[in-house]
Amino acid sequence: MQLTLEQYNTAISKCKDIFEKKTKDYGTAWRILRTSSLTDQIFIKANRIRTIQETGKSKVGEGIEPEFIGIVNYCVMALIQLELKQDDRMELNADEVMKYYNNFTKQACDLMEQKNHDYGEAWRDMRVSSLTDLILMKILRVKQIENNKGKTLISEGIDANYFDMLNYAVFALLAWRHKNQAFLVGRRCLGGGSCVSSNDTPIYSRYLRCDFILFLAFFGGKMLDNPFSQFDCWNIFSLSLY
Repeated sequence: MQLTLEQYNTAISKCKDIFEKKTKDYGTAWRILRTSSLTDQIFIKANRIRTIQETGKSKVGEGIEPEFIGIVNYCVMALIQLELKQDDRMELNADEVMKYYNNFTKQACDLMEQKNHDYGEAWRDMRVSSLTDLILMKILRVKQIENNKGKTLISEGIDANYFDMLNYAVFALLAWRHKNQAFLVGRRCLGGGSCVSSNDTPIYSRYLRCDFILFLAFFGGKMLDNPFSQFDCWNIFSLSLY
């Protein structure tokens, strides 16, 4: 659990750094957006991630990781908007907005720890694609609640869904990073290089617990320039890392 907390905080720090830099560049122009608009922005990012996952291609240039970071930050914006519903200021002081950012990410972290205690870190056995689908499902729930003017009979409110989406996006960032690290390690080992990580620390045994045939199949798909086989073989290979 301590490792998860450290990894979680590292991911949040990266998201926070981007949020803070953009706040200095653009101010809080996003304050003009209603929460329904922020929900749609999250949908756009999650839907793009799913498209890339299904096709194995990205023609825009940005990959999946920046989109998950964007989801985290849009969720924080939405939570701030809900908190300041009666505050009509368009521009917030940078220190003030970062205080809100820290507060809501701390609440999200506390929620993650509580759920991890009950579910035993089940998210670590999930595919990145499944986490993407969960985010999309939450978005559809939020849209329905928004269409119902925020009223629910038995379900959690909008804010709880934003917290869940934020945490799913962080989990996806951690899983994506793990997959990429495993890919680099596998490539180095296959090429006869030293099986150590980029910072020269020993590789955990789980990185080496893979099917050699599937690994070759992935590169075979690459040489044949077959996007489907590349993506399909990579998904199968990544599953063997856990």
